[in-house]
Amino acid sequence: MAGIGPGAPGYARLRVSPSLGTLKTLDATAATPRGPVKVSYRVAGGKLGALIERPAGLPGEFVWRGRSYPLDRERTELVLDSD
Repeated sequence: MAGIGPGAPGYARLRVSPSLGTLKTLDATAATPRGPVKVSYRVAGGKLGALIERPAGLPGEFVWRGRSYPLDRERTELVLDSD
């Protein structure tokens, strides 16, 4: 559901691609070889609020509804259409 996984072998890259279904909120943490990755999702008013925290030096992307968004900071906040 939280969608935290490797984007390349050995977690050389991070890929976050949630599948929330009917959930309106979700908080999760996953251990990776480079350290913990934390996500927090909130759906309200037709929008998805996503907060992704990742270790420094772990490049990654957030994928939502077929579009990719770079995770270019250790803490990335996104607000996207939920539909």
